[in-house]
Amino acid sequence: SIQRIELELHFWPLLRGEIVLPKVALIRPDVHLVRLADGRANWEFTSRPQSAKAKQNAKKPLSLPLVHRLIIQSGKLTARDDMHKMTFDGTVDAGGGNTPASGAPSTTAKVVKAKAQSQGASPSSAKQQASRVAADTGTGFKLLGKGELNDKPFTLRVSGGPLVWAETHKPYPFDVQMIASDIRASARGVVPQPFDLTHLDVTLSLSGKDLADGYYLTGVALPNTPPYSISGHLHVVGTKYEFTDVKGRLGGSDLGGLITMKLVGGGYPALDADLTSHSLNLDDLAPLFGGAAPTPKEEAQAQHANGHPSKAKAKQALAKGIARGLTAKSAEEKVPPSQFLLPTATLQVDRLRGMNATLHYRADEIKSQSLPLKKVSLQLQVR
Repeated sequence: SIQRIELELHFWPLLRGEIVLPKVALIRPDVHLVRLADGRANWEFTSRPQSAKAKQNAKKPLSLPLVHRLIIQSGKLTARDDMHKMTFDGTVDAGGGNTPASGAPSTTAKVVKAKAQSQGASPSSAKQQASRVAADTGTGFKLLGKGELNDKPFTLRVSGGPLVWAETHKPYPFDVQMIASDIRASARGVVPQPFDLTHLDVTLSLSGKDLADGYYLTGVALPNTPPYSISGHLHVVGTKYEFTDVKGRLGGSDLGGLITMKLVGGGYPALDADLTSHSLNLDDLAPLFGGAAPTPKEEAQAQHANGHPSKAKAKQALAKGIARGLTAKSAEEKVPPSQFLLPTATLQVDRLRGMNATLHYRADEIKSQSLPLKKVSLQLQVR
C-alpha cells in the first residue's frame, strides 16, 4: 500500500527504448513481499505460477529503470521467503540531500567530485570517482535491514553512489556487507548499465564455518566443509553466474579455480566447478563423509607432518575402518563417523534433486598421516 506516488519521466530517452525517471517520490509506502515454499510469490502476476517458465522467471535478476532522485517518506519494507527460510525488515535512504532520502549527493561526494575536476578529470569521470567514494563510505544510497535466515539473525547493508549522478551508460558503483550467523559476505562492484541487475561485475568475499550453511542464502546445495574463506570475481549476465579467479582456503587446504552456474529449464541451477589445490589436507574432506572437520591443532600437526606411512600400514588402517563401519551395531557400539566407509550424516536428497552439478578437482600435494597418497584427480557429477 502507498499513500501517494509522484513520477517524472523523460520523453526523449523513450524513443531509444530507455526509461529514465528524473524523480520518483514514494509517500508512506508499506511494502510486504512474500514467497511461499512452493515458489509462488505475491510480486509475480501469471496465470500459471507453477509452470517451468514462471519458476525460471522468478529466479531471474531484476531490471529496473534509472531513477535520479528517489524520495521515500515514512516507508516500510518487510519480506518473508519460505523457500529460503528468510524474514527481513529494511529501511531505504537514497542518500544525502536536504529532504529524507532525496538521492542528492552528500557533502563528502561533492568535495571528492570538485577535487577530481580540479586535477583535470572530466565532469563525468569526476562523478564516477565521487560515486565510488560515496558507495565505499555509505554517504550515497543506503539500504539497511535485518531479519532471520534459517532461524538465525542476519544483517544487510547495501550502499551506492548518489542516484542523482547515475547515468544510463555509466557503471553505477555499490558495496554490500552481509552477516548471517557465522556467514560473512562482502561485495564491491558495479552495475554496468543502471539499473539493469541482470548484469553485474563484483569482487566477492565469503567466509564461514561450513559451506553447506549457505544453501538458504544461495539456493544451491553445497557440500559440508571445514571453516572456509573464499574470494574471487563474480560476473553476472542474465541467469549465468561466473565466479572466476577463485582463491581461498578450506580448513588447512588452499583452493582456486573457476565456478560457473546458470539457471536451466524450470529455474534449476546447473553448477560447473573446475577447482585445484596445491596442498590438500586429507582431513579437510572428512565433513564430506559424515566426519568432523579437523581442529586447528590437528591442522597444524598435519601441516608439519613429516613423511607418509607405508602402503601396508595404510591398507591395514583402511581395512580396519571399513570392517568397523560394516560390523558395528548402532545400538551397542558408537563408531566415530570418520571410521565409516560411507557418510553417516543426513543426506539432503531434496536439495540435490533441485540442481545439476559437475566438479573437476585436482590436488598437487596431499597431507595425510594415514594414506600414502601424493596427488589426486577426480570428477563428480550430480544429476
